[in-house]
Amino acid sequence: MTPNRLVTLRHLAAGLLPLIAIGLLLTLARVSSGPPARRSQANPPYEQIDRNDSNSSTNSSQNQEQDPPAQPEERDPIGLKTLQRKLADNPLTGKGIVVGHAEGGPGNYLPNDADPSLQDVQLVAHSGKSLPNNHSTATAKVLAGNTGPAPGITTVHCYTSGDWMSRGYLNTGQPRPPTTDGSRIFSHSWISSQKNDYASEVLRRIDYLVDRKGVLMFVGVNNGADKPVDPLLACAYNAIAVGNASGRSSGGYTQFEGDGRCKPEIVTQGLTSFATPRVAACAALLLEEADRRQDKDMARPEVIKAVLLAGAEKPREWKREAGKPLDDHFGAGRLRIDRAHDILTAARASVDKPNKLYAWDYNTLATGGNVSYTLEPPTEPGDQRVSIILTWHRRIDGRTVSDLISNQPYWSTSPRLADMDLRLIRTKPDGSEEVCDQSVSTIDNVEHVYLERQPLGRDTGQYRIEVSRKDGYPEPWTFGVAWLIEPVPAPNAPRR
Repeated sequence: MTPNRLVTLRHLAAGLLPLIAIGLLLTLARVSSGPPARRSQANPPYEQIDRNDSNSSTNSSQNQEQDPPAQPEERDPIGLKTLQRKLADNPLTGKGIVVGHAEGGPGNYLPNDADPSLQDVQLVAHSGKSLPNNHSTATAKVLAGNTGPAPGITTVHCYTSGDWMSRGYLNTGQPRPPTTDGSRIFSHSWISSQKNDYASEVLRRIDYLVDRKGVLMFVGVNNGADKPVDPLLACAYNAIAVGNASGRSSGGYTQFEGDGRCKPEIVTQGLTSFATPRVAACAALLLEEADRRQDKDMARPEVIKAVLLAGAEKPREWKREAGKPLDDHFGAGRLRIDRAHDILTAARASVDKPNKLYAWDYNTLATGGNVSYTLEPPTEPGDQRVSIILTWHRRIDGRTVSDLISNQPYWSTSPRLADMDLRLIRTKPDGSEEVCDQSVSTIDNVEHVYLERQPLGRDTGQYRIEVSRKDGYPEPWTFGVAWLIEPVPAPNAPRR
């Protein structure tokens, strides 16, 4: 084992960032998709989620919430053991995937490089010297530790939350685009409830990075089912917001930068500080699979998001409101990395021939157009459980322009968002058609068709998945789509 290396790239002067880490729970708020956020005020204060370390002597009752005891069929709650058994002698570990980690304040943000779980990890310190931060250490161990889902990750770029938002990475308030450091995934276990131009620009710069640079962003929502979705960072359209598997984390839709959108998108075990890096680490496994296959489209953020959400497992309490694609607290459901991997490694979908019941695609759609995917009938006709996800990105202008009044340069964050719909359509034996289910939100950039029990077979007709677009933007728009269709299990049957 080689000792952990700590690389300090630079040190911010004291007082440069007015963000102070405090030991409170994570909460996220909403950002409205209005005019360009051109002028940024002071950086908003932020909070680490679930912090419980030697630097904080207080614990809220929500910090003490625990998931229900695992039932026998839940001893592999995210399907990681199932996945690694399937892969046998060639397991996925996150090897070669560089990740980023942001939380904490100046002088108190780095994970502990002496922790045995991080002994093979290079922690790259971008925000100056730091004492070890217990919360950062705990979340980094889930993200890249040798006992986590992705023990093959060897490089973690580390920032304070404030530095990451400002000159360290996003360059919020600066007349230039975000910086990149080679990270393909970022995990954020912190929140801010501020609603101002600065927060709006932060979210738009995140959306720019995901869309233009392909950086996956995993962001936590707050703990506590009665807590709203805070603005930072869960209100970013292109980020994947993560909640708690029990449903005891914030939801109820966004209230900033586009009100009423569904967040979180996915949930998993643990308080949200630790659920977030767990999903991020599993995404690293999917990126490693894409790298092994040398398939760039497989690694697209739209595709990774689509397969994660399509493979999610619905808890008994899962239910969405009319007109909404996802449950307001559970999102698409609970993380199942084995099912997501099954979808990703199935044949890529085709518009020219019938498709398998596990598939994905990365495609482009013109305004007013549609793409259809015909499904092969199942080998064993009968009731099927259908999960289909469509994702696409909000786009950001991303140009340095001059203010017409002051003539000062600024980086334009004007947003635009296509409007896509998703349907499952049955052509009956008599030639007539019916829509089995549809997801047609006008504000979200995710759509979800889900049917708990749908008869599929040659005698019930021909089924197709239809993706359509109805906005007025003249440019073509890319999307990711993924689906998993499987027999409805018998009562008390072991979980697949």
